Amino acid sequence: VGDQLMCPNGCAAIADTGTSLIAGPASEVSVINRAIGASSAIAMQCKAIVKEYLPEIIQAVQDLPLDAICGTIGLCSPAPSRLQRVQQAVQRRLLAQPQPRTQSARYSQTPAWAQMVKAGAQQAGLQTGVMCDFCMAAVQYVKIALASNTTVDQIADAMGQLCDSALSGLDSGPAQVECKKIHMLPDITLKIGGKEFPLTAQQYILQVEAPGADTQCISGFMGLDVPSGPLWILGDIVLGAYHTVFDVGQSRLGFATAA
Repeated sequence: VGDQLMCPNGCAAIADTGTSLIAGPASEVSVINRAIGASSAIAMQCKAIVKEYLPEIIQAVQDLPLDAICGTIGLCSPAPSRLQRVQQAVQRRLLAQPQPRTQSARYSQTPAWAQMVKAGAQQAGLQTGVMCDFCMAAVQYVKIALASNTTVDQIADAMGQLCDSALSGLDSGPAQVECKKIHMLPDITLKIGGKEFPLTAQQYILQVEAPGADTQCISGFMGLDVPSGPLWILGDIVLGAYHTVFDVGQSRLGFATAA
């Protein structure tokens, strides 16, 4: 993948017509997926939420004490004493600034955007503790970024990286990429029997369409650790890209460019 070489000393591999993806050791597949910008489904949903509601999140950071934001969204459940301190601070701010009362009053009840953020996190299957930790880290970063005059686009990129790092390992399903970036992804080359067999992004990314939903672009690489040791399974992604001959009599396997 680019300049990165997987299993430099060679890998045991089999070709399997019953496997759709390319499966390999989880640690090495993770490296490949990071190289192509693939994230778990949970992280992708996190990024979508951040992208859609970032302006509202930034406004909340500017309007409310940090401790109150995640509680307002409903992602954290502060201890009563802490919640009381937050409520008192908000009340003092409202009394001190009567003119913007209508602006801050929108947070007296959970705003619609905050309800959507919480619903998205719950739909992604995130546990309360994970959601709270992520939220607290996110608002702390946004506060620091705003003070440093960081642009909204830079904040969005950093928040996307936070989604990846904070939520890694929580989803064992296939990784996903942003469909609009497929044309920018690198080729991945398999070296079999001393010959190179490149795969383009259009070949190793599966575009899955569902009625009433956006197209999902799934990485063709899946982590799979087998008890017998490191093993790569070359599924339909490879077998569909190259003509494959199973020579049972000679116990050999041949690949050639598909017509």
